[in-house]
Amino acid sequence: MKYLKLSVPPGVRWHGTAYQCENRWRDASLMRWDQGAMLPIGGWVTFLDNQTNPQPVQLPDTEVPREAHSWFLNDAASGAGYYLAVATPTNLYAMDGLGQITHINASVSLPGKETPSLNRGYGGGLYGKQSYGTPRQVEGQTKLPATTWTLDNYGEWLLAVSTTDRNIWAWKPAENEFVKLSDTAVDCPRCLSLVATEERFIFALAAEDQGKINVRRIAWCDREAPEDWTISATNEAGGFELQTDGAIRCGIRVRGRTLILTTTDAHVAQYSGPPLVYGFQQVGKNCGIISDRAAAATGAGAFWMGRDGFYTYDGSAVRELPCEVADRVFRFLDTSFPQNVFAVANAKFNEITWFYTSRDQEGQEVDVGDGVVIRKVNNRYVTYDYAQNIWSIGEIDRHVGVDSGVFNDPIYLDHDNKVYRHEIENAGHGDQKPFAETGPITIGEGDQVIKATQVITDSIPANRVTLEFMTRFQPQGDEITFGPYDVLPQTDVRFTGRQMRMKVNVIDDQNGSKDVRIGDMRVLVGGGGRR
Repeated sequence: MKYLKLSVPPGVRWHGTAYQCENRWRDASLMRWDQGAMLPIGGWVTFLDNQTNPQPVQLPDTEVPREAHSWFLNDAASGAGYYLAVATPTNLYAMDGLGQITHINASVSLPGKETPSLNRGYGGGLYGKQSYGTPRQVEGQTKLPATTWTLDNYGEWLLAVSTTDRNIWAWKPAENEFVKLSDTAVDCPRCLSLVATEERFIFALAAEDQGKINVRRIAWCDREAPEDWTISATNEAGGFELQTDGAIRCGIRVRGRTLILTTTDAHVAQYSGPPLVYGFQQVGKNCGIISDRAAAATGAGAFWMGRDGFYTYDGSAVRELPCEVADRVFRFLDTSFPQNVFAVANAKFNEITWFYTSRDQEGQEVDVGDGVVIRKVNNRYVTYDYAQNIWSIGEIDRHVGVDSGVFNDPIYLDHDNKVYRHEIENAGHGDQKPFAETGPITIGEGDQVIKATQVITDSIPANRVTLEFMTRFQPQGDEITFGPYDVLPQTDVRFTGRQMRMKVNVIDDQNGSKDVRIGDMRVLVGGGGRR
């Protein structure tokens, strides 16, 4: 008899066949790693309003949320001094720190589309294939994209633009005033996205030029003057057309610069002062972003998802991130719903997480008035720990979110617009359970059969974790499952085989999964001869 050490490296590897993930964690959900030990991510609770009888906060909207942004007011001494703004395809809301909801555009009707739909009108099919004046059929038909929003703050103001309305709107919380900038600002263009730069300019991205949207053009207002967009020798308003074959999707502040991401490449805008005001430089090729919500920034730089990989910009150049779960993510990613992909940082744990919709999720038919379309919601995520350079995956329904900082905890919303506080140490994970499962682990030498009788664990509280072992005698033989076993400091088990897989299940209780840390294990094994 001898003890066999089970030391599985941190992070998930899902690439190729199961045997290419030998001796690694191959599947997981709601788990992360810290200093070599595995532990569940923090749980979540519903956000409660500040009433005598507190109630869970839920936005009064049936459309899925499309974007979120949090910011402080100049006087943020009270819970009413900071906000979370949330956009659905046709509405804007603001929730203050007390959980009170303001419907920002209550008096303004905004156009929008919740889901992509087929273009059954002019230009929606192959030329000459069908009779003029009749609705297009499926062959060669193009899709009309769903509405997405960009939100940012300019001091106390909330700035907002949607890809359908294309006007820049400003909400002034002190007056609860919602205005279209072009109504008061001279030459303010329509656009598809925006970003407020560190130098206090507003960039209109994919901006209007001579009455038409130019997907390569950037326009900006005068410094500290969002009401003045007229280019003249006496101000710093300006415009620039990127030399790119892509279309601008979003901008993000990073390390004293403004990163502009297109569908094919990346550019940096750096302030140089008059007369040019801004200089633009391409910093990456073949690194286009998959959606205008798929980028997030931290002190380590900017990170984003492309159509077949992940990328980062650290202040000097763009590089592709080697991803050990890319096979899993892009095999299951539903590319018909790229607008659902969104990224959010979790600076406390050095993480960037992307939430997305998988192809194997069943869709829901929705009548949007101009025909029935399929609605699909986010159900999976992938997380990159940029401090440890490891990846994890999982399943959860989240559509928008913001990191902690303005609010004490990260705030997320699901597709029903329910608001949650995340990373709560003594909270559970709803109806989902954290788990991790390995690829094949060879437990014998050559063709020797091993019999296991005991597992000794490291740093696992009693009765908080169960273990399952799946064994085979041949690589393509039948798999036999043993367990689950309730884990104690020394756990009696009984399984036999030449190779095995192991699954770790974390048990939530009234205190969530607090104090659960799973380190190396040792299995007491003995030779069972040959079979």
